[in-house]
Amino acid sequence: MLKKVIVLPILILISFSLIIITIPMEFISNSLSTYDTISEHWENKYTPSSPSSIEILNLNVDIGNIKIKYIDPPVNYYLKIDVYIEMSGKHLAGKSYLDYFNIIWQDESSQVNFTVEFISDEWFESSLWFLQNVSIVVNIKKDVVLSIITELKDGDFEITVPFGVSIGDLKTIVSKGNLFYNFERCTIEGNITGITNEGDLELKSYNVEYTQNSNWMFNSNDTYVEIYQSIEMGANITGTAIISTGMIDLFYHDTTADIGALFPFPLSSWLIPLTQPGFEYTILDKGFFYKSNDFPTKNYYNISFYHLGGPPARNHHIEIKSE
Repeated sequence: MLKKVIVLPILILISFSLIIITIPMEFISNSLSTYDTISEHWENKYTPSSPSSIEILNLNVDIGNIKIKYIDPPVNYYLKIDVYIEMSGKHLAGKSYLDYFNIIWQDESSQVNFTVEFISDEWFESSLWFLQNVSIVVNIKKDVVLSIITELKDGDFEITVPFGVSIGDLKTIVSKGNLFYNFERCTIEGNITGITNEGDLELKSYNVEYTQNSNWMFNSNDTYVEIYQSIEMGANITGTAIISTGMIDLFYHDTTADIGALFPFPLSSWLIPLTQPGFEYTILDKGFFYKSNDFPTKNYYNISFYHLGGPPARNHHIEIKSE
C-alpha cells in the first residue's frame, strides 16, 4: 500500500510537467509555422526591333535601391533589368514576392516602361519582418544612348557613366533616399535632374563632353558637387542647386583658359565668400558670386546655389580653382 501512495504523486508530477512543457512547445510551433524566407530573382531583357538614336527607359519604383551599370559588348540585348527581393518574417509561409509586389514590364518602339509597385500594405508593418531588401540592377550596353527617367518612392539611386559612353537626359525624382551621379570621361547629350525630398545628392563629373547646352537641376538636403575639367566641353552648363537644410560642398577645378565658371551663392552668417585661386567674388544685397578670372570663356559652368533651411550642422565647404 505504501508503494502505491508514493507512485501516485510521482505520476501526477510527471503528467503536470509534461503539460507545462507541451503547451509552450505547441504555442511556439504554431507561432513559427507562419515564419518563412523569400529570396527571389526576376529579370527581363530588351532589344528593339528598330533601334532609335536615343532609347528611353522609364523606371517607376515604390521601393528598392536602383543601380545603373554599363557593360561592354558583346551582349545580345540593349538593356537588362534584374530585381532581387529578400524577405524574412511572419505570414510568409506558402507565399512568394507576387503576393507583395506587382512587377510590370512594357517595351515599345525605342522605349521601356518598368514598374515595381506594392500590392500589400503588410510591407510597412515593421513588427512582421526580420529582413526587407529590394535591389534593382539595370545593365546597359555601352554603345546604347539612353535617356533614363526615374520616379522612386523609397530607396537610393546610383549611376556611373564610364569612359566612352553617351547618355541622353537623366532625371531622377526620389521621395526618400540618396542620389549618386558619377560621370567619367563620358558624353552627355541632354539635361541632368536630381531631386530628393528626404536625402542627399552627390555628383562627380570628370572631363565630360557635351553635344549641346545642358541644364542641371538639383534639390536635396546635403549637396556635394565635384567637377574636374581639363578638356574641351563643347557646350555650356547652366544649373540650379537647392539645398533644404543641409550642406553645400562644392569642389571645382579647371585647367584650361577655354573653360570658365560662375557660381552664385546666398549670403548668410554661415556661408561667406573667401579668396579662391583663379576666382574673384562679388557681394550683392542677397548673396555673392564667384567668377573665374578668365570669364567669359568659350564654354562655362554657371550653377546657382540656394539654401532654404536654417544653419547646417557644420560649415559649408567651397573649394574652387581655375588655371
